[in-house]
Amino acid sequence: MIYKMKIEPLTFVHIGSGQEIDFFGYIILDKVFYRINIWNFYNKLKKEEDKKEFSIILEKMSSTDKEELRKGRIEFREFFENCIKFLQDHPEKSKEIIIYKGLVDDEVFEIYKIIRKILKVNL
Repeated sequence: MIYKMKIEPLTFVHIGSGQEIDFFGYIILDKVFYRINIWNFYNKLKKEEDKKEFSIILEKMSSTDKEELRKGRIEFREFFENCIKFLQDHPEKSKEIIIYKGLVDDEVFEIYKIIRKILKVNL
């Protein structure tokens, strides 16, 4: 059944600021959008080898060499995905790293996967 309704919000309705989120600030994993504070993410890495690996990846991403840049983006996403998977299993450690998260619909998730595939091939 379809119902037609007229509603009046009790509070302000936030529909977004129009702010764009850069490559470093989010990831979609298993149909969940994660908004990440990249600075806190880095600062909370405990192992020195993780910090070093992450720093090397960031250096690659600032390279003017297209192949090095492409590798850096792929490695960045893989590193990020592994860390998010860890945080899913240890939610108490995600404080101040995951700013917010929310489900995305199937269409958005499919578009994201297509874009990821294109970026891996073409960057």
